[in-house]
Amino acid sequence: MSKYILSTMTFSVNYSFFRHVGNLPIETAKVTIHGGASIPSAVSGRGEMIQDGEGRPLWIANGVLTPISDADYDRLKDHPIFVKHQAKGLVKVLDQDIRDNNKAIVKHTMNMEPDGFRQLNHKTLGMNIKVTTATVKAADEFRL
Repeated sequence: MSKYILSTMTFSVNYSFFRHVGNLPIETAKVTIHGGASIPSAVSGRGEMIQDGEGRPLWIANGVLTPISDADYDRLKDHPIFVKHQAKGLVKVLDQDIRDNNKAIVKHTMNMEPDGFRQLNHKTLGMNIKVTTATVKAADEFRL
């Protein structure tokens, strides 16, 4: 049986495992969890559909699912960086494959946190940008 890691991260993450030979760390294994959440795609057909400046459709996925073997999950579940990502709500472990079910992905990602690199869209634009106005006093004007 496989595990599926749902990620709301924009970029893929390689979780590497090392052993030391003397003072040198030697990589013994690596598990890659795919990113791609919140990146506009013209070909995926999954996620929220928006349009580019010329009216072509773009899709922005809420999350990306990566299948991994049980052996890789046994290694990964104790990896300190993976544990931190899981605690922050950036990744979630699932027992079923929902790659082709966008509604299920949206449901599972509702309580997950996006990383700080999320693409701005019509919903998040107002939440992330504060508009301020600057005023210039006559005494503060720069003169040559």
